[in-house]
Amino acid sequence: MTCKPISSILLTLSLTLNSLLLYSQGLDGKLIQRNTRLLDKQSLQVMIKGSTVEVIEGKSVNERTLASGDVQFEVVSRSQNFSKLSATNPILVFNHGLGEYGFITGEIAIKFRQARDIQSFPTSEFLGFSKVGNLDIYTVQASSAEQFSAYMKNLSARKDLLWVEPTIQYVAEIKSDKIRY
Repeated sequence: MTCKPISSILLTLSLTLNSLLLYSQGLDGKLIQRNTRLLDKQSLQVMIKGSTVEVIEGKSVNERTLASGDVQFEVVSRSQNFSKLSATNPILVFNHGLGEYGFITGEIAIKFRQARDIQSFPTSEFLGFSKVGNLDIYTVQASSAEQFSAYMKNLSARKDLLWVEPTIQYVAEIKSDKIRY
């Protein structure tokens, strides 16, 4: 083989792989286009499992059950009356690594490396610190996007925690009258 055919094969392979980055394969074997969004440098950003998750503060997600029983999610402006982050007033997020929109409720689950590590944990610095049932898992509740970002940074930096997992619900389709959120 000469250099020219090898380089053309590598170029074709490279172009094919790069074009597949914007697609993922569904269960039926068909390629599904992934969402893309330019990262807003002024927005709150959180690193979760190596992916940048952008918190889109001014937008919320409403869940609506249709007569058919299907659930539809739609993007709406975030209500200032209910500015506290919660399950009834979530914030829209975009995971740039997955190419998926979703929403956060402010809940973050944590697990300590050892049971004795909980004694040195500053529970007064984190709102809603509580144990989940009989498990060795605890949760904290952020009440705003800024607090969520701060909690994620602080908790992720702690060496006494085995893992830190925010509650994010990813949504396959979100309805909106705008193309971009």
